Amino acid sequence: MEKLKIGALNLLKSKIMKKFNLLICCCILWSVNVLSQGKCSKFYPIKENASFTLGVFDASNVELGKMTYDVIEVIGDSAVYTVKMSLSGFPERVSQFEISCTDAGVSMSFSAMSGGMSGGANNAKITGNNIYLPNELSVGQTLPDAEMSMSSSSSPTRINMSRKMYNRKIDRIETISAAGESFICFVLTYDTIMTMSGGMNIRTKTEQFLAENVGTVKTMEYDGDGNLTGTTKLTSYRLN
Repeated sequence: MEKLKIGALNLLKSKIMKKFNLLICCCILWSVNVLSQGKCSKFYPIKENASFTLGVFDASNVELGKMTYDVIEVIGDSAVYTVKMSLSGFPERVSQFEISCTDAGVSMSFSAMSGGMSGGANNAKITGNNIYLPNELSVGQTLPDAEMSMSSSSSPTRINMSRKMYNRKIDRIETISAAGESFICFVLTYDTIMTMSGGMNIRTKTEQFLAENVGTVKTMEYDGDGNLTGTTKLTSYRLN
């Protein structure tokens, strides 16, 4: 009986981890879509009042919800935007982010991207190194790893989590359809390992479809065995 209880508990933890991982993945993959003009990557020449909406789907293509990003202010080479997340199984969240650009591309800190992810843990400590996307991409090109650690001892929410993105590579160029249009995309692939308190680990592989002037058009996430677990896809957007 005790073994059955332990097995059921581990299964529940695994399901919670997968949902939490999907939520963070969506936040990370789409927060880089709303950058300012100027020094930003040519993949993200976004202006004030730009807006993106994407659908979030499970492995069976059932829609789980949506995420909407709005650029509310551009200051020099930084942009301020809000993201509204409405996903099944999670309370609706509205967060605000500020991100900056570099001369050679886009560099986004995990600290900025995790806004709103710490829930009620207001004293969460976040450390790590940036996700970087250069201006010029080519098939076979490798990109630097990125990782984040988040910890909080506040009650009732206690968070200890780490996430690492590695083996980042431009795998191919592919044309896909989204939001009623066709986009020529660079396909960025990478592996992720996410660890939470209690030694729970989840490994995933992601394909991210990047189009010039728009950013991420589609993502496909797979589990450690190569099975599709979820997809996000651009449903509508406005650039000004």
